[in-house]
Amino acid sequence: MYRRSIDGWLMYFSARRRRAAAIYRYEGIFVDNKPATSTTMVSMGFRGVIGTGGLYTVDTIALWSVTPTPPTANDLLRGPFDPILSAVNASIAYPRILLDSVVFPNDGGEAIAKDIRDDTARAVSDGSFNPVTPIGSSCTSALNISASYDNVDGLGAVNWVPGTIIDQSACRSELTVVCGTLACLSTIVQRFDTEAGGITIALDGEAVLNQSKGNWPLIISQPCFDMLQDIRTRTDLLPIKITWKWVEGHQDDNRYVALDWWASMNIKMDTLAKEFLEDCTAMHPSREHKPQQLLYEKWALEIRGVKQSSIT
Repeated sequence: MYRRSIDGWLMYFSARRRRAAAIYRYEGIFVDNKPATSTTMVSMGFRGVIGTGGLYTVDTIALWSVTPTPPTANDLLRGPFDPILSAVNASIAYPRILLDSVVFPNDGGEAIAKDIRDDTARAVSDGSFNPVTPIGSSCTSALNISASYDNVDGLGAVNWVPGTIIDQSACRSELTVVCGTLACLSTIVQRFDTEAGGITIALDGEAVLNQSKGNWPLIISQPCFDMLQDIRTRTDLLPIKITWKWVEGHQDDNRYVALDWWASMNIKMDTLAKEFLEDCTAMHPSREHKPQQLLYEKWALEIRGVKQSSIT
């Protein structure tokens, strides 16, 4: 049995059997890499000490759900699509893409595509988290992608946040909308053959913003590890530059402050997310809390049939 250390693996050997359960003990052997065949994850329980070594037995065995992301050439969501709504509907119907409802501008996204090429496109999003809805802790999110400050005919979308009821959090709601924003951008750049340009994406959560734009290695135990995989991969695959911007949330709490475009759109997205959350939790039947492996989540872990958002 191999136990992960900071820069390698500790080897535990089966010492003896008791009631058909193997007893494992660490005997001071350290290796840089474990064998490729060692792929079963287990939870170990401490059973005591002999000499200077601890004794452990296997408590539970976790099964890996490894559904590789299809290569780009085999991606059924890749165009060309004509009209673009075909691509949007395909994304909504595919549960591994976090889009519940999308309203496209009348021009089909042409103005947004132009401003992406000019590096002047803008996106604002926000999430809503409520720990005491009729179905328990739940969250949703909403986004808007606009061609310019004065363009009121932007792209809008809302998302129901996947995961168990325990997974629900304000942070997860904002990461969900980042996944949705990047999914919409992927559709636009494919439809209009966009190979360069950029867009500024604004969030009011600094922690989520920093995690989304970061390029340091992810840790499987960090919250929302599943979504961060999807975000990092989507960002790398887009042919355009993503500029991240922080916008202060709830600026309408101070009625004496003049709101700029970013603040106004953030307030609108906050309101839209709250309205969608009310619809999802109050309607009959209400939405379910369902874990979901994402399109660019390279692997996922299931414990007792429940997909995990991180591994702690």
